[in-house]
Amino acid sequence: MELTGDNINDAQAGFDENGAPAVHINLDATGASIFRQVTADNIGKRMAMILVEKGKAEVVTAPVIRSEIGGGRVQISGSMNPAEANDTALLLRAGSLAAPMNIVEERTVGPSPG
Repeated sequence: MELTGDNINDAQAGFDENGAPAVHINLDATGASIFRQVTADNIGKRMAMILVEKGKAEVVTAPVIRSEIGGGRVQISGSMNPAEANDTALLLRAGSLAAPMNIVEERTVGPSPG
C-alpha cells in the first residue's frame, strides 16, 4: 500500500491539544482508507514520509504511530518547532510526497542532534 501526495487534500501547520507545534493533514477517501489500515496494523512503529526528488529520497518526518487513524484527518506532533511544522506542511501540500507504507526497517532514534 502506498500513500502519495495525490491523496493529500491539505496540510497546515498548527498546534496539538497541548499547544505544541503540529502538522494537520486532510486526506482524500482513498488516502484515508489506506492510512486507517496501515496505522491499525503498525501501532508503536515509525512511519516515514519521504520526499522523492530527481531520484533521491529524503525523510521528511518519521513519527511513531500511536493509534489507528481513521477519517482522513491526521496530526503529526512531537519534537518539532513551529518552523519545522510549517516546512513539513509546505512539503506535503506541494504534492511531492511519496510515503510507502511498507515497514522496511525499524530503529530507535535518540533525541541528540547529529
